[in-house]
Amino acid sequence: GAAAAPAASYRGTWVWHGFGSASPTGTSVDGPGTSGHFNKPMGCVQRSSGVNVLYVADRMGAAVREIDLGLDEVKTYSGQLNNPGTLDGDRTTVAQFTTPIGIVMLGS
Repeated sequence: GAAAAPAASYRGTWVWHGFGSASPTGTSVDGPGTSGHFNKPMGCVQRSSGVNVLYVADRMGAAVREIDLGLDEVKTYSGQLNNPGTLDGDRTTVAQFTTPIGIVMLGS
């Protein structure tokens, strides 16, 4: 049968099982599987129905992160990872967030 999807649970801080993990060093890190780390993730939304991608507001990592469940990988989608600020611009090279705490997906 098909493998079970990774799960996330909340126990005062987020604990991600099967993809990404709480940061042991207090910094967010991109990477495959549990080598990808979050620093106080606050919100999560699925990209669209049937797509195995989640977006996470990584509050203290100062970025919106992408979890690709098919590739089992965590990467920065928008913002400058671990570099907070308030700049508008290109999502990967310029945009900065201070402490993103929520995320919403509009449309399909």
